[in-house]
Amino acid sequence: MSFNTALSGLRAASVELEVTGNNVANASTTGFKSSRAEFGDVYANAFVTGGNQPGSGVVTQDISQQFSQGNVSFTENSLDMAINGNGFFVISEDGTNSYTRAGLFGLDKANFVVNNNGARLQGYAADDLGQVGGTLTDLQVNNQGLVPKPTTRVEETFNLSANDDVLVVRSTSTDGVGIGIAQAGTGNGYTAGTIDLNGSQQNVPSADALSAGQIAQELSVLQGVSASATTEATISVTGFPLVGTELTVNGVAFLGNNATELAQNINGAIGLAAVDDGAGNITITSNTGQDIAFDVSGAGGSGISVDVLGTAGAPLTITELGPAQAAVGGTVDITLENGTNLTNALATNVFTPNPTLSSVVNQFDQTNPATYNSVTSATIYDSKGVAHDLNQYFVKEPTSITTAPGTWTTYIQIDGQNVGSNDAAGVPTLAAFKLQFNPDGTLDSGGSDNIVIANWTPRGSGDDIGVLGPQDPATLPIPEPATSSNFEIDVTNATSFGSPFAVNALNQNGFATGNLTGVEVGETGELFARYSNGETKVLGQIALANFANPPGLISLGDTGWAESLESGQPLLGQPGTAQLGRIQAGALEDSNVDLTEQLVNLILAQRNFQANAKTIETADAITQTIINLR
Repeated sequence: MSFNTALSGLRAASVELEVTGNNVANASTTGFKSSRAEFGDVYANAFVTGGNQPGSGVVTQDISQQFSQGNVSFTENSLDMAINGNGFFVISEDGTNSYTRAGLFGLDKANFVVNNNGARLQGYAADDLGQVGGTLTDLQVNNQGLVPKPTTRVEETFNLSANDDVLVVRSTSTDGVGIGIAQAGTGNGYTAGTIDLNGSQQNVPSADALSAGQIAQELSVLQGVSASATTEATISVTGFPLVGTELTVNGVAFLGNNATELAQNINGAIGLAAVDDGAGNITITSNTGQDIAFDVSGAGGSGISVDVLGTAGAPLTITELGPAQAAVGGTVDITLENGTNLTNALATNVFTPNPTLSSVVNQFDQTNPATYNSVTSATIYDSKGVAHDLNQYFVKEPTSITTAPGTWTTYIQIDGQNVGSNDAAGVPTLAAFKLQFNPDGTLDSGGSDNIVIANWTPRGSGDDIGVLGPQDPATLPIPEPATSSNFEIDVTNATSFGSPFAVNALNQNGFATGNLTGVEVGETGELFARYSNGETKVLGQIALANFANPPGLISLGDTGWAESLESGQPLLGQPGTAQLGRIQAGALEDSNVDLTEQLVNLILAQRNFQANAKTIETADAITQTIINLR
């Protein structure tokens, strides 16, 4: 019996050497799980046994695999995957599923996700909208370009400052002595002077006899001031027909047999507009504010008489024998921004003595930043994937009988194009929507308008580019896929607190066409395709499997396992659910072999082998001694 006992020990030591050697050999194998030889002692069976029965050796009970987590090493391949936690990747080869922890994956020629042996990774496929199904299938990457999607929804989160003022327009006009009055000679009523702007002295007009247009230019360069100028003069001529150069306007001679002909000849010839009233009076206007000067001293000799009247005062009559020249200066119209004060005017020829300001409620003008409180913009897309600029302006409204406190209006244009309802002439109007905020600063959805753009014809360089156009009236929700250029702007999360204007989130669901540039994997197993237009699309989701008894799995080689009766059936699910781990993309799980421990095990197995061999040697010596007895 001692021989059999020692032989069983030799066999056990040999098995342990094989298991340990296999562990050492696979210390660098991705996803490898180390094994452990497990032994039990052997006793002879008998109906009656005593307490002093010697053992009969050792038997190998099991070679158990240890499914502890290996270290995770990062790589540069986005399809390399490691599982942090429990679970196995499901792979299929010729329709047969097996399970692995080795996440060495790539794409084959058909763009299926496969391991190094060509087995296909299993998961749940997604539809065109990125919704993941529930049927296990081969995961495949579609390398076709992403077709464009028109914008159907814009979601905005912003804060409109409750501290903003209601914008008003404060304006005035020059009202100094002699301004707008026909004056003999070449004077226009303006002389050099100064004005007081927010406590700062400004030299305006900077010189004598500047025209109203020149003064408007000097004012417009000042902070918070904008100005324009117009000049208007009315004349009545006696002594038709006009000949030679006996009547000049701004140095240019004009002829005519009557007031109508004279007005026609002047109109547009030198940047002036001239209209006769049918009663012999001709009104001449300069929209740039230049002086309008008249002279009757030229050759002709018909002895004409011209009554010249400006916007104020009495007519001035000029003749060849009397005053032969007259000039009318223009009026400067001044608009002041909020916080800008024009006071203590010292030039009484401009103001007498201080300007009288008139205030009116602001009129929105997208070209004038002084007429809106805040603005934001976004890029949206039409049905061909062409990008367009969505501009959104916000104006705080004054409280009135019909307007509650905390009311704002948002004006919307696309590429500078009006997209509101058509007017009587069929031309789109400026789109305007009311935003009403509650006393706590949150949006009052019931008191606010639904912001739906339903009259947008996308254009490129001013031309219709043949894409989906508007569909009016619009219905909510906007259908998917899109059937028109209509889209909704959702501002449900907008606020009006005391903090400054800020756009905290802005998202829209349209995009241009894009080419596949890469593939990524999320920690919960989503397989994303990344495109050149910055979009991503869910192609599917990786499935993981777990077992009630993982050590009961059958080893297949190539770090793969198959289910068995001992392991139980696979429990499939999405990474991160139940007891399944999460996916670490761009990483691999190392072998869980501890080389130090395995080298110690080699030493122990070697000593065990030697000791059992010594047992055989000793038993042989005893047997030989017995044989030699005589």
